[in-house]
Amino acid sequence: MIIKKYKRALENEKESRTYFEDLSDVPTTAQMTAWAAEISKAEAARINKPEVMDVMGPKIKKGS
Repeated sequence: MIIKKYKRALENEKESRTYFEDLSDVPTTAQMTAWAAEISKAEAARINKPEVMDVMGPKIKKGS
């Protein structure tokens, strides 16, 4: 069990490092525009479907 978790940690180390490095990057104008559109769309739909406000939900990988 521990070996399995260790191997998974090694596999995910590079992805985690990249993710945290990306947190310090300044977003481009195109990214800001895309995010603003995504947020506006979610806010418009939230009255009838509140779960659309979790715009990051589909982008977050689930651990196993």
